Amino acid sequence: MKMPYNKKKVVNHHTTATHAATAQFKPDDPSKLQEGMRVEHQRFGFGKIITLEGPANNKIATINFEAPIGQKR
Repeated sequence: MKMPYNKKKVVNHHTTATHAATAQFKPDDPSKLQEGMRVEHQRFGFGKIITLEGPANNKIATINFEAPIGQKR
């Protein structure tokens, strides 16, 4: 996939996620996601939304997860 010159694809093949989702885990409604929001991912754990891109029905979030995971899209 060719990325535009000002976009950077974030890939971290060396990190193995071992997060166990909390008992109350429930996916967020994508329409309610906002930049700066703290989220929980079933596999990667807790993180903070850095950016949201795309139309309302197909949002792509860039999230900075706690160490050792780091940034994911």
